[in-house]
Amino acid sequence: MKFSILIFSALMLSLFLVACSKYEKGNVKARFINLTGYELNKLRIGDNRIGTLDIMEQTGYFSFEEFAFDSGIPTELIRAKIDSRDTRDYSEFYWCGTSKYRVTEGTFDIEIRRFVINDIVYLRLDKK
Repeated sequence: MKFSILIFSALMLSLFLVACSKYEKGNVKARFINLTGYELNKLRIGDNRIGTLDIMEQTGYFSFEEFAFDSGIPTELIRAKIDSRDTRDYSEFYWCGTSKYRVTEGTFDIEIRRFVINDIVYLRLDKK
């Protein structure tokens, strides 16, 4: 009797794990390298809070449920502070929308770059 309960429990646990793995979130993996020339503080990309990223430092891989692109260029929302000053997201210039898409799986290495336009600091993501 105890043996059959143990086998039943193991079978149910196995079925549960297999069923859950189909719906696992975070099939997009991305790591980021800071090529801005500045330390990034309070860095956030999409829903991931990365924190501080030093000059030329690379993160480990972060999981995303989806990752946004426009014509092959990453457009996931990026925010940070440089020298206590807020930055803006360069992808706000990608307003057309005809070539926008989201991926739900894949692994990406992405560079973070800094641009200044009219004294406003923007951060841009570039797929390596």
